[in-house]
Amino acid sequence: LPNGASATHRIVEINESGMITKGDANANVDSVITTESSFVGKNILSIPKAGNVVKKMQTPRGKILIGTVVLLFFAAGILIGEPSKKKEKNTNTQVQNTEPKAEENKTEENKNDENK
Repeated sequence: LPNGASATHRIVEINESGMITKGDANANVDSVITTESSFVGKNILSIPKAGNVVKKMQTPRGKILIGTVVLLFFAAGILIGEPSKKKEKNTNTQVQNTEPKAEENKTEENKNDENK
């Protein structure tokens, strides 16, 4: 590339001449062979065959699969989330039921004090 510009391309082959690279959006490999002296960068993560999974997820069948999984997680969240909400309501009801009893006890104590 002119004037020290750089490009991010994948190395598809290494031979005696250097590295043959290809841009992900390009159909063909680059016409210029990259040598070790002109190579900048390093590989920090490589997941073999991950690109194949991504390609399959972009097909109609893959999109249906992703949609189904999302709907299943959504439905599971609703079904699992409901009992915990009911427990919270029951807890609040119990607290409300105990509060009047405490007030009744205070009233009875006051009555006993008044009678003395």
